[in-house]
Amino acid sequence: MNSVLEVSPVQGEESMEEALYDYEELEALKAKFETIVRAKEVDTSGDGKIDSVVLDDGVQKSVIPYLIWRAGNFNLLDQRIDRDDSQKVENNSELIAKFNCYRFENTNIDSSWIGSSLGYFLMFASGGAWFMSRRRTIPPGMFGHYISSSKHILTPPGIHTLISTSDHWTTSIVIDDEVDHNRKFGDKVILQVPENHLAGAYRIGSQGEDSRDQEFVLFSQGRHVLAESKYYGVCIVKLTTSNRMVLGPLTILYVHEGWLGGVVHRRTGVYRILYPGPPYLLHEADYEKVELVERQHDVFKVGPYEFVTVKDGQIAGTYRKLDGKFQILPPGRSYQLHAKDYSEAILIKRTKDFKLGPYFFLTVSNGEEAGVFRKKDGLFVRLRPGKTYQLNEDDFQKPLLVKRDSHVTKVGPLTLLTVEQGTLNGAYRVHDGKFVEFEDPRQEYVLHEREYHGLVTVLRNSTTVQAFGPFKVITVREGFVGQFEVEGKIDIKQAGYYKVESNVNIYDPIPVKMFQDVLADLDFHTKDGVLMSVKTTILWHVTNAQQVATFAGTFAQLQALVKQRAGDAMIRMCKQYNRGDLLPTAQDLEPLLRSGMSDSEANKQAEAVFRKLQELISETCLAEMASIAEASKLGITVEKVQIERFQLKNDAIMTELESITKAKLSANRERAQGEYLVVKADLEKRARERLAEANAAIALAEARAQAEVRRTQIETENHTKQAQSRVENEILKERNATAMQIEYDKHIKDAEAKAAAIRAITEAEYLKKVKECEAASHMPAQEFELKKMQLQVEMLREIGHAAWQYPDVYSGFLREFGDKLRIGPMSVSESLGKMALNDNKGDAAGLFKGVLNKGKD
Repeated sequence: MNSVLEVSPVQGEESMEEALYDYEELEALKAKFETIVRAKEVDTSGDGKIDSVVLDDGVQKSVIPYLIWRAGNFNLLDQRIDRDDSQKVENNSELIAKFNCYRFENTNIDSSWIGSSLGYFLMFASGGAWFMSRRRTIPPGMFGHYISSSKHILTPPGIHTLISTSDHWTTSIVIDDEVDHNRKFGDKVILQVPENHLAGAYRIGSQGEDSRDQEFVLFSQGRHVLAESKYYGVCIVKLTTSNRMVLGPLTILYVHEGWLGGVVHRRTGVYRILYPGPPYLLHEADYEKVELVERQHDVFKVGPYEFVTVKDGQIAGTYRKLDGKFQILPPGRSYQLHAKDYSEAILIKRTKDFKLGPYFFLTVSNGEEAGVFRKKDGLFVRLRPGKTYQLNEDDFQKPLLVKRDSHVTKVGPLTLLTVEQGTLNGAYRVHDGKFVEFEDPRQEYVLHEREYHGLVTVLRNSTTVQAFGPFKVITVREGFVGQFEVEGKIDIKQAGYYKVESNVNIYDPIPVKMFQDVLADLDFHTKDGVLMSVKTTILWHVTNAQQVATFAGTFAQLQALVKQRAGDAMIRMCKQYNRGDLLPTAQDLEPLLRSGMSDSEANKQAEAVFRKLQELISETCLAEMASIAEASKLGITVEKVQIERFQLKNDAIMTELESITKAKLSANRERAQGEYLVVKADLEKRARERLAEANAAIALAEARAQAEVRRTQIETENHTKQAQSRVENEILKERNATAMQIEYDKHIKDAEAKAAAIRAITEAEYLKKVKECEAASHMPAQEFELKKMQLQVEMLREIGHAAWQYPDVYSGFLREFGDKLRIGPMSVSESLGKMALNDNKGDAAGLFKGVLNKGKD
């Protein structure tokens, strides 16, 4: 529509969309968290030897002489910090000598000669007692310690005697103290500098061209003997206690990864960032305001620098002090901002709608509508979805954002309208006051409050009256008719949609559908004075809507009037009859039964009479209602009057009828019970007869079945036993044949084994004899004689074991002629003597000699 203002950015105007980031410009602000200071060995003199170490952090280089670097691997930042090893000692003897040396202005300070002389006098005068009393033993691992003329003197371990009266012992000291590395004894200090320690002191006087009086010097690892006339303020620190330590005027700073340090150079006033790398050694004469900060937050400060880490989903910004421009810091980087150049940074979480510095940031998604007022001309600029906008607060007011979740969306002065199916939409036009309807469902209407006002959106098919601009709209449903009043005249309209002028009065539609009203519990007294109630249903509907519209009341009042008139008519009809006509009981049927009718015939006749009575009452009531509607011009028609039930309301009569009914029922029950017992006895008799016949037939069938089963069992057992005997005979036959075969094979095998054994033994003995004969045929003469002697010895052993009784002819013969008889090369007496020597071995000769000796006795 031409009358609707379509607002968009002015052509040529600076784009309102979020600006692209200039990463080249932001490169200068990038934080150098990845910087690691590393030592690089170089040759500055060109002689091919390493003489310096360069430490570069990307901003400034520091050159350190190689020997100084090797002394501790410290980053000195171009400072001059001397090391003094002139008082260092290499062993215990040198330590004692340097400790015991007292000089002032190149002059030795000697001990008292008077004390020495007096000591020697006392030693001679006391006959050595003075000497023994001044004697002390210093254990290993300790230094002896005594004071001579106010001078502290050390001695090595061993036995030492102080003769001079000006000398006196004090407590011995350990050679190396593991706890106290800085020990002071009078004017002297023993300084132990272990590994991973740093020590220093203020030096008194200069010791060269480059040295200065009262400067702080460092001591190398080892032991140093320092005189207070040359050094003061001696201190030592362990390098692993913390990240930051103080040694005199020096600060030892360890900057680990994840940390940043910073210092101010006193001479230039420039702040310097210290990056991770070798430890820094900072002299307070050169650097001040030493800081050490852990990088555990997104925003933190080190001196005048502010470090900002912008993560994904975040955005940051800061004002540039040079020109006041606001600098956007995009995500994905860390920035380093100096306080002299930038104000304090702002870090926020990025959302759809947020403000950062002077900028409004707005992301318009699909399904959303946004806009903003431009300050210079007040024009409302519509922001298209699918983009992110960056709006300066100097040019724009705060943008507006709404979600398009309905057909009517209001944003700023604009109303965005889409026509929903089944609705009516319209608004008043400002310049002529005309009410304009918007009907095209395919078009989006953009309505500016300067051109349209009073937008109305209503449901088209609503059964209630709705104001739609200068009109009224209503939809009359089926089953109703509408009633419109135009200039005092009632106009009845059929079902449908109606849009009329606002001066037409629209009343509630009149229902023309069928009504079914239930009239419950209409109490009345019968002609014979019994209290009863009737329940009735009436069916009626409107047939003349014009008469209903002019009825003096509402439709609900009309409906109540119809129900009241119908109830009154029904009561008048029912009061003309007795209780027995309207609600007959069994007692009321007695006259019919006495006339000779059966119960069923009496009941049928009573039901026919009651039905005719109900029809008569209903038709009479229906005719009376038609007369009332016609006379009162109610505009309705009663189609049917239906009597549902009659109910007795008199409790006494109900109790009496109930007792009569109970008595009659009791008599009927007794009669029915007698008839039941007769029929039951007859049935039981027939059942017993049939049961006896069935039992006899069953017994006969069971006997026949048992006989047949027994015959079958006997035949089966005979066949089974015959088959089992045949199988057992076959098994026994096979078993005997197998046993005989096994026994036969066993005897054959035993005989063969014995024959083989005999053959093997015979063959072995034969081979043995053959071998023995072959060996004997090659026997030397000496071995032959020796063999003969062995046989003789065996013979004597057998004789000695014989059970001889003295006197014996053979034994006597041996005693008498033993020296004259010879057996081989020896006589019998010699043989017996030799056998006696072997008596302990238990041979036969010893036993034989014992027997001979016994015979001599």
